[in-house]
Amino acid sequence: MRLSEVEDRARRIRLILLDVDGVLTDGTVMMHGDGTESKGFHIRDGAAIVWALQAGVQVGLLSARASAATTQRATQLGIQIVSQGGTSKSAEFSRIVADGGIDEDAVAYMG
Repeated sequence: MRLSEVEDRARRIRLILLDVDGVLTDGTVMMHGDGTESKGFHIRDGAAIVWALQAGVQVGLLSARASAATTQRATQLGIQIVSQGGTSKSAEFSRIVADGGIDEDAVAYMG
């Protein structure tokens, strides 16, 4: 694919949909004695997400694991599309795209 084609496809992106564990984190989940858990999120990923939102690109999180840490991080960054704990990422992807009225070609997914 030529660079001009990559640039054209990138211009059409309206939604960046990201998995959490292993994408926005290193995959480590720290379990605490009180039953809570914590994860490490990189500050630069957060900055890039905020910049994307400011540029008018929606950002969403799609994770098979439900986590309070993920919910809190999404709130901190202003991410409104959050799907956690679903049994089928493919089905959740389709639901998010349909609910948003977004063409699948306008979605960048990393998971």
